[in-house]
Amino acid sequence: MKRILIVEDDEVLAHLCKINLQKNGHVVDVVHDGGLALHKVDAFSPHLIILDIILPNKNGFDILQEIKKSEKHKDIDVIVYSSLSQQEDIDTFSSMGAVASNSKKDVGAHELAEHVHLHINKKQKIIS
Repeated sequence: MKRILIVEDDEVLAHLCKINLQKNGHVVDVVHDGGLALHKVDAFSPHLIILDIILPNKNGFDILQEIKKSEKHKDIDVIVYSSLSQQEDIDTFSSMGAVASNSKKDVGAHELAEHVHLHINKKQKIIS
């Protein structure tokens, strides 16, 4: 069972993602405001973060950068889930330390939960 934080301003989409991840047995919390994301990371200590980029008060690029610069949080896996899906955007996410990127146009909440589940299982096999 992993703790997953969803940073997503679309409340309906965040709720759908949360339900699908909980079905896989994960503990899930949500924050809808980029300005509150880092406080939630500190309080919740997630194993994985699903991060939108276009957010109110602080964008996902800034959040990702701050997470990866933090000694305390730099090892948290971050999966970007955004409408930004150009190759240049994907390359930027990867260079900033995101482990994966999924386009909201191509990947629904159920598919995202499957991708997260596969990522967690793959990582657990590497650690074992």
